[in-house]
Amino acid sequence: MMLRRRTVLLLLAAPLAVYGLLFAGSIAEQIHASLTGTVTLADPDPGWTTGQYQLALTDGGFTGIWATTLWLSLVAAVLATALGAAVSLTLWRAGGRIRTVMTLIIIAPMLVSSVVRAYGWLTTIGRGGLLSQTATLLGLDAAEIGFGRTAVIIGLVHVLLPYSVLLILGSLDAINPSTTRAAASLGAGPVRTTLRVVVPLSAPGLASSLLVTFSLAAASYSIPTILGGGRVYTIARAIFQESTASFNLPLAAALSVLLIAGCLTTALAAQRISRRSRDRVERIGLGAV
Repeated sequence: MMLRRRTVLLLLAAPLAVYGLLFAGSIAEQIHASLTGTVTLADPDPGWTTGQYQLALTDGGFTGIWATTLWLSLVAAVLATALGAAVSLTLWRAGGRIRTVMTLIIIAPMLVSSVVRAYGWLTTIGRGGLLSQTATLLGLDAAEIGFGRTAVIIGLVHVLLPYSVLLILGSLDAINPSTTRAAASLGAGPVRTTLRVVVPLSAPGLASSLLVTFSLAAASYSIPTILGGGRVYTIARAIFQESTASFNLPLAAALSVLLIAGCLTTALAAQRISRRSRDRVERIGLGAV
């Protein structure tokens, strides 16, 4: 067993090393570019300054974009976590073949590009889409969501839901079955058992889902760009705009570094919360045996 594990680690060492070097190199290049002053492709300037970070964090236009990004990400993360919790709890209780089939159905959209899914939502909630046609057939006023923040949130929740389900379902699987049986034997009904036992013990998955989906939503580019219809401006769009249209590469790099730092911070926080909560669940589970 030990030999097999060492063999796997040796096989993974080379690709992981290459990936690590490429990732570290790209981050280092972004940091270097963000500290080289106001540079355009036609007029490079080797000076070092933190002015790009000050502009990215204090300029009125960018603070509004940060606020929009954070608001959309928070709403999408909360909705995805809430829906993911309901779906995960249903799958956890169902078990067996039903859980397997439904889990495959839920994670299947992860195999499709987010761009394709965004255009799929346009054909559903956009002008002349399925929603509008259904309302017309029912004799109702034309119903369409169109472009905007609501459409972006719907698209983000659709993309983030599988991640939420997988994280919360893993947390539910870590719960010792004896704890729920003990609650039932003490007279607690299904609702009370869920609220007083299952939800607190699944806190690691809920916290991880909230933080991970928030991070993924904040870094999303295709969903806000396509479903926003040019009306929703996020940091990812600002980075693309500054790097391809304005050619202000240092500012684009500074925005990228700030976004990456925020995403890494939330990821590390999710990992730490999950580790602490997992230890707590294990202690509670052992105490219930």
